[in-house]
Amino acid sequence: MEAPCKKDILIFVAVACLYLRLAFIVTNLDYPNIVRLHSEPSCIRAEIQYRIHSTSAGEGPLRNASMGMDYRCNVGSLPNGINRTDTLPLKLQEPGLFDFATSVKSTKSILFIGDSVAQQLSEAFDESLGITASVPQHFKEDANASIGYRRGFNGYKEGNKEIISFSSPTNGGGATAYWRLTDIWTTANENKPLPPHTGGGWNQHQIKVLRNQLMGRFNHTKFDAVVMNYNNWVWPEPKVLELRYRDAIRLARTNFNVTTIILVTYPFTKTVNSTKRWNDVHEYNKMLRHLSSEQNAWNETTILVLEFGNLTNQLLWTNARSIGVDMPDPRKVSSLHEWEMLDDVTTRFTNIPVCPISATVGQLCLHMPVVCAEYADENTDCLRNYISFDDMHWCSETIGARWSAGVACLLGCALNECTVRTESSVSNCQRRCNDQFMALNPIKHEWIDNPSWLSSC
Repeated sequence: MEAPCKKDILIFVAVACLYLRLAFIVTNLDYPNIVRLHSEPSCIRAEIQYRIHSTSAGEGPLRNASMGMDYRCNVGSLPNGINRTDTLPLKLQEPGLFDFATSVKSTKSILFIGDSVAQQLSEAFDESLGITASVPQHFKEDANASIGYRRGFNGYKEGNKEIISFSSPTNGGGATAYWRLTDIWTTANENKPLPPHTGGGWNQHQIKVLRNQLMGRFNHTKFDAVVMNYNNWVWPEPKVLELRYRDAIRLARTNFNVTTIILVTYPFTKTVNSTKRWNDVHEYNKMLRHLSSEQNAWNETTILVLEFGNLTNQLLWTNARSIGVDMPDPRKVSSLHEWEMLDDVTTRFTNIPVCPISATVGQLCLHMPVVCAEYADENTDCLRNYISFDDMHWCSETIGARWSAGVACLLGCALNECTVRTESSVSNCQRRCNDQFMALNPIKHEWIDNPSWLSSC
């Protein structure tokens, strides 16, 4: 028998390798965060990982709810004489949208900065990391606990609203901290009055507390990432706001030597009470995305954007349609450029006669499609929904799992050790995270209750 020539052997090997590669890809297509295609980087070392649980599985956090009682979306009869339902609109009951919880495992130290909304959502992320404390055990310490409690510090809390708190050790051995600022962290706000005063006051003593507690008490050398989550209480021109964010990024790098910063896009809230303000929100979010695109300008610091505004807008538009408000279907139009600006939402999101007074911006009436589970006119209060607590804070019982998975996924884009890390690969990773978790896209069925940990790169 004639021996095969070298050319025949090479062809056979090439065909066999191609077959094996195709089989590998087909087998793993449903797990892009576990095993990536050859054109995408994969994780060598995963510092941030997450798992998705069905809420009926009995594993992981129950609902990724905030621990503080101030903004829990309790159902049934509420103290002010209204009622809240935990039944979401039918369009939001689709499997994989909001019927899951998230667990996170992290070796890193993450600092959340912002107002009470940032506090609320940082608590939801803490719960995904296995932090178990809740009010009134909010500031409890237990040296024998296998995982940590959220710890506040005397002189750094305002009722149940923390000003500085820590959670460590988290699942995975990492740490989180929360720092309450009522406006963007800027040099101009240094030494202004601290919360509950508005205006974003902070001081160098707070910086020392954050650094010293992290290093001395919790044995972490530094913060690895900062998540900046602010709300619109003042309305500067977009260019002015951009300068403030650039200052905030510089301060985070200078004071904490962070390598990763996540900027959270602005949602629609009760402070958006005019067409101009809605246009401003749109311009603010474009500005945040622009800052993220300037990776070469930040000298080894990765700036990422969490498209929280996109998720909540899709939620609110869907809820509005479910109660009879004429709005486009976000799942049909969200692929269009600037889809939220197709209509003047401020003329369609009418108010209900609940108008709390804000010391910062005056009287703010609640938007009916934001807080209501049924249609109501301007003279009637309504059955409250399970999406928005008060047209500013959110029902983390509903969105906390998506928030936590989105943050963990983005952190992995920058902090996990990958086979390849380029500006393009980080940008693609950011897009995948936002497409999956910060939009009304169902979680892949194969991910839910899968014992494997997911990690992004």
